[in-house]
Amino acid sequence: MAEEQENLPSETSESEDQASEEKLDNNSVGKIKNNDSAESKAESHDQESFEPSKNKKDENESGEQSEVLADISEYREEVEALSEKIEHLKIEIDEKSEATSVLREQLTSANATNSELKVEISKLHNKINSLQEEIENKDGKSKELEDIIEQKSKAISEFEAKLENQQSTYSELQKEFEEKDSLLSELEEKKTQKETQLEALHSELRELKNIIQEYEKTSKENESKVEYLEDELDKKSEKIKEKEHEITKITQENENLSANVNELTEFNEMHLDTIAELKLAKKGLKQQLEDFERAQEETQNQIIELKKEIKVLRRERDHYKEIVKKNDLL
Repeated sequence: MAEEQENLPSETSESEDQASEEKLDNNSVGKIKNNDSAESKAESHDQESFEPSKNKKDENESGEQSEVLADISEYREEVEALSEKIEHLKIEIDEKSEATSVLREQLTSANATNSELKVEISKLHNKINSLQEEIENKDGKSKELEDIIEQKSKAISEFEAKLENQQSTYSELQKEFEEKDSLLSELEEKKTQKETQLEALHSELRELKNIIQEYEKTSKENESKVEYLEDELDKKSEKIKEKEHEITKITQENENLSANVNELTEFNEMHLDTIAELKLAKKGLKQQLEDFERAQEETQNQIIELKKEIKVLRRERDHYKEIVKKNDLL
């Protein structure tokens, strides 16, 4: 009876461990679903980010980068949760090993005192040995899973570093692009002012020509005025030539700045393509993590089955103990 009372807390702890494991599995599945929904939102957001509008593209790109950082944070939390789960599995394996050793000692004692149960005890020995081998295999598999988690963590760190570098480069290019765009706007405004002044001079020139024609028609007495007006016309023409030269110079500067802006735009688009490639690499890492989650879920199921078999063996052991006590075989 004392041994049965000792077994009751162990079985209760096993049921609690199983419930906690199922809770952890459900949490892991929920996190994976949340990550999938976040990933699908990020992908749909990526498609919208390549629309022709430059301002909208910049806003969408900054939103995508924040979502990628959030995904990396979630992946790190999942890796930490998986590490804790593996530690929990190791503790359970140690407990099961100790319980198996106790069973082995009890069965050895029963084998020495009870010749009628030797066959059954031999079978139980074989089952315990096979369970011990499976526990050792699960322990090895847990170590492999730890190595996989370490590799995935390194890959995520490298991906995060690349993303930060791309963000820094993109911010610098965006700042330079804004400066060039502002300078281009100022030159456009100056060009508009010069064109307005040139149009005013042309208007004055036309008025002077009309006045000259009127004076030529009316009288030769106004020849002196005509000469004066012709001098004024020559001066205005020289001013017009100077303004035209300034406009030509400004136009050339405007073309050079436009070419520079086009080069910056192409360089910016090249970095956007690099960010898209990094997103594809992140998606591949996510697929590998999902495969790892499925493998770990299978391992959890196998451990649960082993627990069930150990419970069956305990029941058989208790049954044989009762037979031994009833028959006074010890």
